[in-house]
Amino acid sequence: TPPAPSPPPPPTAANTPWRDVAGGGERGGERAMSTRFPLFGWLRRDLDAVLALAGGEVVPPIVRPVRLTLVADSVSDYDGALAVLRHAAQLCTVISHQAGRMRNSYALRASLLEHIAARVLPLPLPLP
Repeated sequence: TPPAPSPPPPPTAANTPWRDVAGGGERGGERAMSTRFPLFGWLRRDLDAVLALAGGEVVPPIVRPVRLTLVADSVSDYDGALAVLRHAAQLCTVISHQAGRMRNSYALRASLLEHIAARVLPLPLPLP
């Protein structure tokens, strides 16, 4: 009778076509789990090339809300008029800083100032 064939030699880094998940060497004579299954390779997460394709993260700009409704409807004294004008100056500053992210920022500022001058602040009485 012919002698029995000898078992194949254990796989090493030199005679295996696969790469080990842990870093490219032998892993106790066994193949990596991703190479045992032929369609499992695209799920591997050890490839650094994928992270380079992602790029850096984009931080969204912070847009502060502009609450135009907090302007008083009418004032009757100098302190109220001063508070309305200060609030209008703060709102115009916020709108101008966000002009690149807000639509019609110039029209918003102009309409705010027109509303304050025509409707909110009291007009002086005519001379007799």
